[in-house]
Amino acid sequence: NLDKKRKILEDITEDHLAKKAHHEEKLPVQRKRMENVHAKERKRLEKEVEDLQAEFQHDTEQLEEQMASALKKMEEETQAGLEKLKAKLMGELSERREKVAAEL
Repeated sequence: NLDKKRKILEDITEDHLAKKAHHEEKLPVQRKRMENVHAKERKRLEKEVEDLQAEFQHDTEQLEEQMASALKKMEEETQAGLEKLKAKLMGELSERREKVAAEL
C-alpha cells in the first residue's frame, strides 16, 4: 500500500517535472514571439508618428502659404489705399493752388 502511494507520488512528480521542462522549452519561443509582436507594434507606432509628422509639416506649410498670401494681399490693399489717398490729397492740393492762383 505504501509502495502504491510512493509510486503515485513519483508519477505525479515525474509528470510535473515533464510539464515544467516542456514549459521551460516553450518559454524562449514565447519570449521571441512577444519580442516580434512588440517590434511590429513599435514599427507600426513609429510609422504612425512619421505620418503625423508629415501631416503636421504639410499643414504648417499650407498655413505659412496662406499667411504669406494674406499678408501680401494686405500690403497690396494698403498700398492701393495709400495711392488713392495720395491722389485725393494731390487733387485737393491742386484745387487749392488753383484757388490761390485765381485770388492772386
